[in-house]
Amino acid sequence: MEDIVSSGNKGNSPHTPAVLNPAIEHHERLKVRYPVVQRPSRLDDIRDTCDICNQTLFFGHLTCRLCGTDLCPSCMEEGRQMSSACARGYDHELVLMHAFEDADYQAVRRLLQDINDGEPPPLGRQDTPQSVGRFDVATDPRSLTYASFLRFFDAGIPVVVSGLNPGEDSLTPAAFIRRHGKLEVDLVDTATDQALPGKFALDDYLTSFSQNLLSSRKLKLKDFPSSQHFRSADGDQLDAYVNLLPAPAITTESGRLNTLANMPHGSVPPDAGPKGYFAHGYDDPEQGTTTRLHQDVGDAVNVQTWSAPDAYALWYIFNPDQRDELRRLLVELGIAKRRGWDGDGDPIHCQQVCLKPEDIETLGRHGIQVHVIEQRVGDAVFIPAGAPHQVTNVGGSMIKIATDFVFPSHVPIVLQVSLELRQHRLDLASAHDEPVTGDEVIPIVAAAYWTALRLSKFSSSFQPAPDSEPMTSNLAATPMNMPLLVGKCSACVLARHSVSLQQTDPVIPASSPTAVQPPAPARTPSPVETQPPPNDTATTAMAPLTGKSNTRKRKKARHAKQRAETDPTFRMHPCPAHGCTSSYHADGLLNHLINRDKHSERWTSQEKSELKQLRARLTTGEAEGNVLTALKALVG
Repeated sequence: MEDIVSSGNKGNSPHTPAVLNPAIEHHERLKVRYPVVQRPSRLDDIRDTCDICNQTLFFGHLTCRLCGTDLCPSCMEEGRQMSSACARGYDHELVLMHAFEDADYQAVRRLLQDINDGEPPPLGRQDTPQSVGRFDVATDPRSLTYASFLRFFDAGIPVVVSGLNPGEDSLTPAAFIRRHGKLEVDLVDTATDQALPGKFALDDYLTSFSQNLLSSRKLKLKDFPSSQHFRSADGDQLDAYVNLLPAPAITTESGRLNTLANMPHGSVPPDAGPKGYFAHGYDDPEQGTTTRLHQDVGDAVNVQTWSAPDAYALWYIFNPDQRDELRRLLVELGIAKRRGWDGDGDPIHCQQVCLKPEDIETLGRHGIQVHVIEQRVGDAVFIPAGAPHQVTNVGGSMIKIATDFVFPSHVPIVLQVSLELRQHRLDLASAHDEPVTGDEVIPIVAAAYWTALRLSKFSSSFQPAPDSEPMTSNLAATPMNMPLLVGKCSACVLARHSVSLQQTDPVIPASSPTAVQPPAPARTPSPVETQPPPNDTATTAMAPLTGKSNTRKRKKARHAKQRAETDPTFRMHPCPAHGCTSSYHADGLLNHLINRDKHSERWTSQEKSELKQLRARLTTGEAEGNVLTALKALVG
């Protein structure tokens, strides 16, 4: 798997094919060596993992047909073998699990071939910035565009968006006490990074933010809520947070440019948040830190929604391209050992190191670039994938809420970090002679596959609109410096629209998510729609078609009304597919989704099979409400 990520570079990172091509090629080689067991894609909310390293299994999944032990491609290449004999005392009989619908698998391979044969992606911008990208939407709302944002973030440079309005009482200690005060939570002492014994009421802890009742110990509550999605805990507070997020096409869970949004229901997508981080602060950064040096797997955005007066969060964010050099210097200069590392595993991924300001100066003298950021209320800090960072609350307590995502051009570096964490887990297990604990946070190879499959099925929705500029369109076009290509056509379009940042760019709305919803997937226009109406004759020729359509609609509405008058249980349901305005009774709705061309092309083979199963459940007498609930979960 290491060769998958060897070609990454700043500013022009390889995209999805750079991850999928080697994985699929290795999978194809294994198909020659081992018997193949075909099965549908696993969409049952269970993630298969390697029994040696706990990495997610997708391509190259080997299993023993006798005892069911699973092995990943990395462990296979490294010679990490299973036990000499399986549970039944026989030698292992390995088979390759091919858990893909064949039509989908071949569609992805054709897409990758089209991209490989097409023109190379346009080069990233040569004027890669070196300092943090800063935008204040309160004083200059037009400064933040997708072009200006991606100039920094695509190159792995942190971005700070200031001037966001978190509201007066939605995401404050009082709001969380009012809504969740009796909830019992786990607290961590930031001085030792150890959890306190027992449970604590959330209202008691948050009361200390204003009354300073726990000033002798600096405590934090991380990952709130710890065991469920934020929407399950409080949908209103989630909406208040989502309203804050800049660049929603990139940062939200349904964003068009968020790779994780392409993972289907049942594929166990990662819990990307949002999660709340409530913590006391230190009087001085020399005294300690709130969140020790670590490295997230994917991209992240962190918004501060409340703080004590004059308090701020001090961030140290390192360049993703220098993380190997940082790791080396932490060990060679003895900084890691002095600041808490026990010597086992990776000095960054261990999350034990607490850097002091003098360490930052030392690393700077050795050529390590450190971005120092002071985050205050209303500031969103964007941390690119692969960037080690440390955060210290200074001057008082505060509340921050964060969410993870994966920008498409950062997919290769996400894989690099995932493999680093895999090695860290193995090293810790070896050092302590214990089984491997922890698993892969983001199954990025699976996410890349589902992204490619979606591209292969309705690629036109990802291509630039013909009348827009990729670097100046806020949503309709793929940004030029994001090499997300769909064959030769897209590459040519992107190359033609190399425009300057000096042009006026559409602004990214900072606090109105309804204004920036991703457009509906583009549909292929009918022959009638593509014919220009140069004169009255052309317009007249279209009239009969329009009349027939209206007649059918009126007849359908009349029949529905008559049926409703005779059958009180009869209901018409709007089509849940985005952009469709049709309505049907339950059975007709399922037929519409399965057979209508503009919808049937959306579904994977697995999804279409599930739609047919829902139709069968309805015809066999299952309650309509149950079927519609399952339908909403599938396509909603």
